[in-house]
Amino acid sequence: LDYAEGRLHKIPTWLEIALVCERFHCSPKDMGIDMTDPRKSRLLRLALNVYMAASDRDKAKEKGKWDKAIAEYQAILKADPRDLTACNNLGDLYARFGKASEAIEQYLKLGELFRADGLAVKAIAVYKKIAKLAPTRNDVLLACADLYEEQGLTGEAKIQLAAVAEQYGKAGQTDKLVEVYQRLA
Repeated sequence: LDYAEGRLHKIPTWLEIALVCERFHCSPKDMGIDMTDPRKSRLLRLALNVYMAASDRDKAKEKGKWDKAIAEYQAILKADPRDLTACNNLGDLYARFGKASEAIEQYLKLGELFRADGLAVKAIAVYKKIAKLAPTRNDVLLACADLYEEQGLTGEAKIQLAAVAEQYGKAGQTDKLVEVYQRLA
């Protein structure tokens, strides 16, 4: 879209205007947008600030400045603990940085948030991330099995239960092993 030439195919959002301004190093005035209205000016500044904060966070991630990116995501989660994207990205950063226990903690929170919102498929995906980091976490495998059962995917649930049964058998936890076998029956 060429905003400067007036060939506008849709009405842009404030964030889109901010992105265009930032990318092409121009002002909204250059694009023919009247900025004398203080409300419009405030909205555009807010949109640009949100974009720049996200951009800085992403650049820090890309450049390997893990600590700064982690701090940014922690600040976001402190302000909004239910921010699913920030929770997932923070878990991913911890996992890449080699902090498996912190990653698992974030993923567990995310999985519970997805479950609370009724998003079973997304919760399953998160629990699978945890299982890759800690394959012996029976609580995660059991939660995954429960979600598969809720979705009517009994075959997938049985795979998870079989993995749990194997781990209980190796650990000699016969009482829990019997419970899992009863669920498998």
